[in-house]
Amino acid sequence: MASIREKSGRYEARVWVGGRGVSKSFGELRAAKKWALGVETGLIDPKEKRDREVESKATISLLEAAQHYHADTVVQKKGGRQEAERIRMLERYEWARNPLHEISPENLKAYRNQRLAEGRSGSTVRLMLSMVSAIYEHAREEWGYEGSNPVRAIKLPKPAPARQRRLDTDEDEFQEAWVSYDPNVPNPVGIGSLYLCAKRLGWQQGPVTSQASETNSLQLASCAQAYRLYTGQDLLSFPVASYKVKGILPDVGLGAIYGSSGSGKSFLSLELGACINQGVEFFGIKTQPCEVTVICLEGEGGLQRRIQAWEAAHGKPMPSGVKFIIQPFEMMRADQVDLLIQALPKGGVVFIDTLNRAAPAADENSSKDMGLILEAAKRISRDTEGLVIVVHHTGKDASRGMRGHSSLFAALDGAMEVSRDASGNRSWSVAKSKDGEDGKEVKFRLRTHVLGQDSDGEDITSCTVAPDNSALFVNRQPNGKVQQAALTCIKREINASRFKGKCSSGKDTKCVRVDDAITALANTLTTIASNRRRNRANQLVTALVVGNFLCSGLQNDEGWLWLG
Repeated sequence: MASIREKSGRYEARVWVGGRGVSKSFGELRAAKKWALGVETGLIDPKEKRDREVESKATISLLEAAQHYHADTVVQKKGGRQEAERIRMLERYEWARNPLHEISPENLKAYRNQRLAEGRSGSTVRLMLSMVSAIYEHAREEWGYEGSNPVRAIKLPKPAPARQRRLDTDEDEFQEAWVSYDPNVPNPVGIGSLYLCAKRLGWQQGPVTSQASETNSLQLASCAQAYRLYTGQDLLSFPVASYKVKGILPDVGLGAIYGSSGSGKSFLSLELGACINQGVEFFGIKTQPCEVTVICLEGEGGLQRRIQAWEAAHGKPMPSGVKFIIQPFEMMRADQVDLLIQALPKGGVVFIDTLNRAAPAADENSSKDMGLILEAAKRISRDTEGLVIVVHHTGKDASRGMRGHSSLFAALDGAMEVSRDASGNRSWSVAKSKDGEDGKEVKFRLRTHVLGQDSDGEDITSCTVAPDNSALFVNRQPNGKVQQAALTCIKREINASRFKGKCSSGKDTKCVRVDDAITALANTLTTIASNRRRNRANQLVTALVVGNFLCSGLQNDEGWLWLG
């Protein structure tokens, strides 16, 4: 005989087999009914299944068990937000990564004593240990975990009296109290309730003394200093913002170098890092010298050859100010981020090559995971007072830019896109610059160096980057043939125009009316039906303006186009 009951948002199925009850909980009623029917009919052996589950979860760590506990119970509890925050805090402790059966009362005693010695309140420590105990009890009830609960073998600290407790700004309990407040609950506590409670407890508002007036005056003066109003001339007198790569990458912040596989972004990153460290120009662009660190997580097997090729190309050793890290590194692990910050020099540049290898378990398309990655990168930049450059891939459609959630590109202070066309021509362009001009492109080539021969007598090679025919900044061209032809047509109209200096184009800049450009372009679209040519020409002009191939403006209700 089977029975099913709802318990904390889940469905517990219980079946009596041979005078002994067996049970299992499910997230859906249908799954609970299916299991109960299978046990009753003998199609499912509950003991065998339970043994497999117990065996599979015998080595589960406390952190993993906490995640299951969170999914099963915490999200449904009234205080779920606070417990979720405590689960996140567990990640700081190495003992929490051990299997459940290996965590001893001594581990928990050491944790308790350490936290109390750090000045944490008894209530904060007690809440964390109570949650650990709940995780063990959940494992025993839901998975059949047969080990003991080590929390029961230790003495929990006593909570401080409610009226004597004070929250320090650096305590974890302050964070817990902060996230626990929910203004959306019915009848939330407001300032009026706090005022009445204070009066009931004996508080009285005294007269305003001269000392209090002086204090208020000082506070107002402090506020006035905190929010000073600057004129335009004041701002012009400020020091100019510093940079690492002029007009592209700032002195402090987050940058990116991205491109498809085989585009040459790792070779370009190495050259950029060496130029920054020496303070020499990178493709004719000024750099500021500093310490450089390259975290090589992809293609590390060829790193030695890349360094040899660079030294062969430049005729000197790789600068000693360029350091390399080849150990695994994960940006979503706070402990590894801490260790990295301790190792990095202040005011330097760190390349993370690649972002995908630095966050192997992350979903790049998830706003939550990408938010954690960005927070780690910003923390490295903030704590080292330097620049973090992530090397990243484009998606399947390279024209759509970097792979992953759009918040990554939005958070960047500067970005360089590396591309390679079907003919093998390579270039890098300024995809984003907060203080410079986007869209500029530099062509480069990969120069192959023979470094020796292997045991089979074949050449060992690697590459370095070099300017392609000394072509520096050149104007970008549209990718499609139709847009290229349209741009050529409009350029011809602009060059033949008698109008100059319209809108903000510049005194001597030639301009053409938008309507005239559309008319001229429509006349060239002979393969399209005549009644559709003007509409198609309008679409092409709009695409060229959006793509920054043409500049546009409005003057006296008349649209104008010109070349940037």
